[in-house]
Amino acid sequence: MISQNVVYNYPTIAKLSQFIVALIESPENGVAAKSHEAVIEDMISIYSKGLDAPLPESNANSVPSTTVVLLTGSTGNLGAQILATLLSTESVSKVYTLNRPSSKLSIEQRHKERFEDKGLNSSLLSSKKLVLLEGESSQPKLGLTDVVYGQLQESLTLVIHNAWRLDFNLSLSSFEPHIRGTRNLIDLARSSRYASSLRFMFTSSIGSAQSWNSSIMGPYPEKVISDPKYAVGPGYGESKYVSERVCGRWFSFLGDLPTFSHRFWRRAGYTLHLSASDKSPVVRMAPGL
Repeated sequence: MISQNVVYNYPTIAKLSQFIVALIESPENGVAAKSHEAVIEDMISIYSKGLDAPLPESNANSVPSTTVVLLTGSTGNLGAQILATLLSTESVSKVYTLNRPSSKLSIEQRHKERFEDKGLNSSLLSSKKLVLLEGESSQPKLGLTDVVYGQLQESLTLVIHNAWRLDFNLSLSSFEPHIRGTRNLIDLARSSRYASSLRFMFTSSIGSAQSWNSSIMGPYPEKVISDPKYAVGPGYGESKYVSERVCGRWFSFLGDLPTFSHRFWRRAGYTLHLSASDKSPVVRMAPGL
């Protein structure tokens, strides 16, 4: 029997075609599939390749006196809050935001409407430190021009990856573009001028621990857990777990690089604090309201 989620499990024409051909050639393939744990580990392996390579020797070791940030997903609920905090922080000299293009509203209007909807100070959007970019993180060089990508490489000191599709009906494979985007952002950080000191923050989700039984096992640890069985469930949580692991592998190869993964609930309370002395790699969970 073919699962009713087959279209979600094979979300592209190519993948669906391969599944149908395999099913015709060997009908048992329709039910004999890899375990969720195996699929998760395969995805982690794919997007962790090359992370053990040393940083380019030309990268500067000096740490700039101000913070230059790339923030993805700044038109979302959490992203807008983070953006407002960054624009209000004196030590932040420039904020680049990266969002996907929209055919309906300009990038300026999308930010303005979100700020107004959330009761944020929309005058912050007039700040000279703000640069609004449109691109696609899953594409080479984030879908940006060589000139703009080069500017990011030359100046970034902090990357906050917040953009993610919110859909609990999709399988892990449907979120692969987002996982690829995470790796592309890591590659940007690795190739940047300040790679040896750049901070990388990933906004994960408590969905990455969706199969953890807290009533029996206690609170989920604030660290990356290597056993994927606790992430099994809807693809959204699995994809967040995969990206946590990819970020964790990156850090394990470069132990002095400050990398963070913050797990949020959709209605969590949060406050963003930027501290130059905050160097420990840790997964932090924001309490739900």
